[in-house]
Amino acid sequence: MKKMKAWVYSTKKCEYGFINLKDVPEPENKDDQVIIKIKGVSVCGTDENLLKGEFSEIHDGIIPGHEFWGEVVQIGALTNDILRKRGLQEVKKGSLITSESHYNIEGFREEGVIGLWGPEISKGKYLTPINGAYAEYCAVPAECIYPISEELISEFLPSLIEAAGNDALVAQFLIENNANNVGIVGCGPHGLYAQIFMKHFGINKIAAFETDSYRVDFARNLQVSDKVFNSNDQNLDEKVHDFTEGKGFDAVVDLAGKYRDVLDM
Repeated sequence: MKKMKAWVYSTKKCEYGFINLKDVPEPENKDDQVIIKIKGVSVCGTDENLLKGEFSEIHDGIIPGHEFWGEVVQIGALTNDILRKRGLQEVKKGSLITSESHYNIEGFREEGVIGLWGPEISKGKYLTPINGAYAEYCAVPAECIYPISEELISEFLPSLIEAAGNDALVAQFLIENNANNVGIVGCGPHGLYAQIFMKHFGINKIAAFETDSYRVDFARNLQVSDKVFNSNDQNLDEKVHDFTEGKGFDAVVDLAGKYRDVLDM
């Protein structure tokens, strides 16, 4: 059996927190899966908690990593049938894909998450999950994959597509609830995605708030929000009052993540 390098989770603390670099067997393909060669993987905030050993429900020996993209190297017999039923283009060897992290197992109501935990079988008890992408290769269910075009390829962007779904749902919720004047707290990846989706879905007036100067400049250069405020501005209250014409926001969305200082406004 061929071996590959992978970062493997351990329930016992080791040299690199709760994760070790090991030689492990390459994944075996199933009819309803593809095997991909990993091109990029993002470290989600949930992964940070895992690497610190903060989840008691995580199984020893799993491979984390649920935000990723890669190149198809093996295709299960049913994969393209599943893709066609989902209204997506077929894949072949060499196709580039990204993936939804949530997957289903017949007979279970709860979903599993690749590289974290399988469906819940009883309170606090979970099936072992499909291994994730902190590895050279990963097996991905056909129900999860999304073919991507060359235009979306960069060093990091495709692995962040998985996370973008959260922000699209936020924007959709605001539109459905008639929010026309929205404040977004945080200009990290989620905050930027939310700004893009809100503009795309037709929210009239968008303001973003951030304390980190690099992220402030990045968001301003993106030119999606109508205004990007540095939350350290001593005249912030007055400027927000002017921006909203004294009416305030219809909704404010906290997308600051772990960087809570952005909330100190």
